Amino acid sequence: DENGKAVITKDIYQGYSYTVTEIEAPKGYSLNSEPQTVKLATDTADFGSEVSVKNTPWTAPFIITKKNLGGELLPNCEFEILDENERQITTGITDENGIATFSLGYGKYFYHEIAAPDEYIIDDTLYPFEISEEGVTVYAEMTNYLKEGSIKVTKRTTGNLNVKDIRFVVKGISDTNSDIERELFTDENGEALFENLPIGKYTVTEDGSTVPAAYLVADEQEVTVEYNETAEVAFENIEKTGSIKVQKRTEGQKNVEGITFYLKGTSDSGREINIPATTDKDGVAVFENVPIGTYSIIEDEETVPYGYLVADEKEVTVIYAETVDAEILNNEQTGTIKVHKRTEGDLNISGITFYLKGTSDTGREINIPATTDKDGVAVFENVPVGTYKIIEDKETVPYGYLVADEKEVKVEYAQTIDATILNNEQTGSIKVHKKTADMTNVEGIRFILSGVSDTGREIRIEAVTDKDGLAKFEGVPVGTYTITEDGSTVPYGYLVADSKQVTVAYAQTVDTDMVNEKAPDTPNTGSSDNDIDGRTVLGGVVVILAGAAVVMFGQKRKER
Repeated sequence: DENGKAVITKDIYQGYSYTVTEIEAPKGYSLNSEPQTVKLATDTADFGSEVSVKNTPWTAPFIITKKNLGGELLPNCEFEILDENERQITTGITDENGIATFSLGYGKYFYHEIAAPDEYIIDDTLYPFEISEEGVTVYAEMTNYLKEGSIKVTKRTTGNLNVKDIRFVVKGISDTNSDIERELFTDENGEALFENLPIGKYTVTEDGSTVPAAYLVADEQEVTVEYNETAEVAFENIEKTGSIKVQKRTEGQKNVEGITFYLKGTSDSGREINIPATTDKDGVAVFENVPIGTYSIIEDEETVPYGYLVADEKEVTVIYAETVDAEILNNEQTGTIKVHKRTEGDLNISGITFYLKGTSDTGREINIPATTDKDGVAVFENVPVGTYKIIEDKETVPYGYLVADEKEVKVEYAQTIDATILNNEQTGSIKVHKKTADMTNVEGIRFILSGVSDTGREIRIEAVTDKDGLAKFEGVPVGTYTITEDGSTVPYGYLVADSKQVTVAYAQTVDTDMVNEKAPDTPNTGSSDNDIDGRTVLGGVVVILAGAAVVMFGQKRKER
């Protein structure tokens, strides 16, 4: 019964011996099969006898095998055994083979892990089991998971361009002394998440073969992975850069400071570039840390001094770690001067040299020669804008001409200025004094000056005497001429004066006398109805004689 007693009353007789044998033991106890003999005495007052049978609780082995995820047996893992009411029964630690053995009696139990190596996660889940048969081993197997963490790699570039599909490798030895190597490619956001990494120290390396050529490969980084944490590491790819040295050039290297240039274009990394740089006193502007690529250097027209053309854009290619030299030339704004040489009759107009002198609007001293062609045209081309003087080279002015006055001209951009330069002839004067004895009517006598000037021009000038018998030839080109009296203006009774040769010198007045002799008297031979007056007949004779005299001597005067 509940007290462990069994009373047998049936068919029991005094004076007899009986054998008592246990044929079934309580659960959890070993069967005591050893027979016991008991004899009922006849004088037993209570007419009975007592037999004691002792049962020993039995046990059975409970074996836990501890492994990691890779199937390796793990020592030094501690387990706790609890009864069905979750009260501690015992504890045990796995040996070098990862086995913990327990001897347990009949009953229901729980086991769970209470300690594990540092790099493993403790599994404290209560697992039930039952010991129900004597001598029958119950087995349990538990897997320990490594403590793990994550590494989040974030890829960065300027402008966050080209961050996708960059390969990263995580490599190292975990705290469990296992070699770990994994790889991932970044997504469109430049991120790669390495998950389930055993705790430990690792090196994160960027695969240079996947980095675009416009960037430098980032340095590797060391990362420690902690349990249940995400280590974040950022990799920045610096663009490969070079430099551009702009040398500003102008005629005479004037006005080269303070000019702004812009570097514009798309880098090899795909980034839009727009960088300014301004020249120093030496005309140098430097663009530093320029991402490699091909660009245009554009001059800021607002900073170009007056008098210069804006320079053409210049294309340059920037190479990694090198300095590119670029020379930018500002041509001066220019125009043209067309000089038209003029003289009387447009003679002697070729081969005349002119000099254009002055200071350009850019501050440059200008001294340019140009020589006239056969049409008397001299052209000054590509003249910087500004105000100048055209000066005739007196050494090239033909004899007989005055050197032309200087002429001021203003040159404007892309315009042609026409300038006419007149060379006046060198001139002098002639005063003709009418000297005739007894001639009272000396006014109105015409003289003709004729000949070729020293400049080669045919000259024919008339002058008429005044009341004093003076005739003036003024503004006569230098040269040698003949003065001839117009016989039709000589008073009656006088012979026409001989022609006279005179030489005119520059700025001089030549005085010359012209003398008319009286015509000789001729005797009167009478008259008839057909006769004319004596003057007419005589005149006819005089004309004949004069004609003969001209042929013979060339000096006899005619009579008027």
